[in-house]
Amino acid sequence: MNKEIKFKVDWLMWFLILLPTFYIVNKDLRHVQMNFFQFSVILMLATLHVNRWFGLFLAWASFQVLFFTDVNTKNVLLQNIFFAGVLYHFVVKYVGAMRKYFWTLFGILAVNVVWCGFQYMQYDPIFHPANPQFQTIFSDLSGFFGLPAFLGNYAAVVLPLCVIISPWLGLVAIPALIISKSSFSLVAAGAGLLFFLWFRKRLFFWILLGVFLVGGLFYVAKYDAPGGQFSRRLKVWDLVLQESFKKQFFGHGLGSYGTSYAFVESTRNNKVAMVRSDPEMAEFVIAQAVELKVDAVAEYIASQNGKPLNAKKIKQVAKDNGLALESWIQPHNEFLGVFFHMGFVGLFFLFGFVFNIFRRFFRASKKDPELVALCGAFLAILIVSFAHFPFQVARLAGPFIVIMAMLETKLFRSESGQS
Repeated sequence: MNKEIKFKVDWLMWFLILLPTFYIVNKDLRHVQMNFFQFSVILMLATLHVNRWFGLFLAWASFQVLFFTDVNTKNVLLQNIFFAGVLYHFVVKYVGAMRKYFWTLFGILAVNVVWCGFQYMQYDPIFHPANPQFQTIFSDLSGFFGLPAFLGNYAAVVLPLCVIISPWLGLVAIPALIISKSSFSLVAAGAGLLFFLWFRKRLFFWILLGVFLVGGLFYVAKYDAPGGQFSRRLKVWDLVLQESFKKQFFGHGLGSYGTSYAFVESTRNNKVAMVRSDPEMAEFVIAQAVELKVDAVAEYIASQNGKPLNAKKIKQVAKDNGLALESWIQPHNEFLGVFFHMGFVGLFFLFGFVFNIFRRFFRASKKDPELVALCGAFLAILIVSFAHFPFQVARLAGPFIVIMAMLETKLFRSESGQS
């Protein structure tokens, strides 16, 4: 026999009781209670968040920071997840009409396309080439986004929202996508727009599907595949995946990627390795120097005579002698990053969130074009996240979280019978 037991917890009351009385033996009371205050507020948000999957994800991140030994306590990932949760919760609770925010997102896209035009004409009163000692002109145009791929990510996600204002406004995304030279931005833009058209304009869906398939295959064969960028990603992903499966259930700990574990690539032969210390970095560099016959690098490391090795100096010497190394600070795949940091538990909460959104969407009425466009934008976010790292960059993470929260708001309103 089964017996159902229900109980309620007044989290605010327990917060008021425990905060002044919390202590750890032989620890500074002020510091301990400050940390208790911070984690209490984070966990209250996790418990009461409008989306339970987001809340569970935040709670698991907090648990890792508290109890995992490989977590870098100086990283700000937990704080950023917390602030993302606050923003998401705030938008769902307090945002009313949304069309003005669609106009705002379009306006930012339009301004950046115009700014790229100024950069193309080699005029930019604010920004300058990243390495002016080697590059005196703008060759990669990005507006305010820093990198062309980031501009393409933004354009892909905003495209469905522009189209419901006016189909003509969607044309503004085209130059941004071309400038980005990002295959996944193009795929995301096409998928988001086709998703919207499937529910709103089925005839245009079939027409544009043919255009996207022909144009996409041409672009991949002509420009993307010869560049080798995707094959490089696959090698890094394979190595990160192998390391992830060494701690597959609970992950390596929030913020461990790039701090406790670093992934480096020799750009001449595209060999990749995971290193956890300067000596391991030196071993990798020596192996590549021997393979590529760059004697100066191995000679420099040998000349240190047992002195502590500096990874930054080793990489600079390698670069000066034609053996450039690239650090993959991000795995360029948000899902793989979550798996590495948080294991299957983190992925379960992440995919639970995604499944929950789409399940509720397909149960909802499709009469509201804003709801359909927002879900198309959400699909574009997922595709972009598969080959980039938009949630590690504030200029993309902020707008994307707002869009996701507006979709949540629309779903709540649809479920309650509101417009």
